[in-house]
Amino acid sequence: MAVLWLYPAADIRDPRFSAYFRFETVVVVLFAVVLWQINRWWAAFLLLSFVSSIYPFSTKVSTDAFFAVLLGSFWFYVLSKYIKPDQIKYLLDAICVLALCNIVMLTCQYFGIDPIFKAKDGGSGTPLVGFLSNKNEVSAFLAFCLPAFFRDKWVRLTPLVFLGLTVASSTGGTLAAVVATMVFWLLRDGRGAFIKNWWKTITLLVWFLLFLGYFDTIPVDLFDTKQIIQMSVDDKYQTEITAPVYSRFEAWAKGLDLYKQHWIFGSGIGHWKIVFKSINLHDTWFKHAHNEFLQSVFEFGIFFVVMCSGYLFSITKKIRSSILLYNNKNIIIPTAAIVAICLNSLVNFPFHIAQTAILAVTWMAIFEVQSAKTV
Repeated sequence: MAVLWLYPAADIRDPRFSAYFRFETVVVVLFAVVLWQINRWWAAFLLLSFVSSIYPFSTKVSTDAFFAVLLGSFWFYVLSKYIKPDQIKYLLDAICVLALCNIVMLTCQYFGIDPIFKAKDGGSGTPLVGFLSNKNEVSAFLAFCLPAFFRDKWVRLTPLVFLGLTVASSTGGTLAAVVATMVFWLLRDGRGAFIKNWWKTITLLVWFLLFLGYFDTIPVDLFDTKQIIQMSVDDKYQTEITAPVYSRFEAWAKGLDLYKQHWIFGSGIGHWKIVFKSINLHDTWFKHAHNEFLQSVFEFGIFFVVMCSGYLFSITKKIRSSILLYNNKNIIIPTAAIVAICLNSLVNFPFHIAQTAILAVTWMAIFEVQSAKTV
């Protein structure tokens, strides 16, 4: 760091190594050292994001993406460092309130009432998006909020969340909610969880099957291109024509193929959409991979695989020690939330949407606080 400060800026022709860059480097490195005390994998990812913003390519997109990571890391640090375990309930209450606000907005939109959104000329109906911008996002948001309702005074309102998921009609969030609920029961009640909660389990699975059959049939019609496009045209709440679902698989295959060009450091943070802007798949520009893990490997390279694996292994170890050794049941709710986040990240891009990203980071910080005494 001292070299960065002492080396004259005039002697460095590359603008990436300006005085501002040297100052930024010192700030990021020092913050990473502090963050390391909370979670080493978060600190490592922050440093990787910084390097990725300038190498192998430095663009405005990569700079903006890095600052988003920096802000997320700062929020994670503040919550992990200064929120006490007995204050977590206030965060969870706030998450529940946010979910209920979106459910109310979704209900109003279902009946054609929306005080915020006004369709442009040629637009039709009212989109069912809550306070977000499309149904996939609001579905993911509600799925991430759901575990906060698994508490005594809020659990009776849980059906409202599933009502909101039904109205949103997006399989990604719905599947994440179903699995997160089952994980919560399993960790709370042990091996006999599904027998103990037999009527809830049956109700949940029946609802999910009905959801796939009647509310969001896209997964069922996965390879029926005409049906998917027709549904998009006829649905009065949607005004855009989307590419067939299987085109995502084509985008993933293309991304993995292109990844080989920069397999060590990746193509740089935020650069998936730049690369895919010139790649036409069913007349669609895939700005996002609809798979956070794959897109991160594409942008960060093999180092992301190492860091992500390390982080997931570390939280698995904390879950095991918290429940088996310390009987710390407080970790169950944030664990269920992280499961929902990981599942949704396989088919969506929640870390590229401000509302779902900040909620995901909040859950990760809550997990860190609740597991602090067990490691």
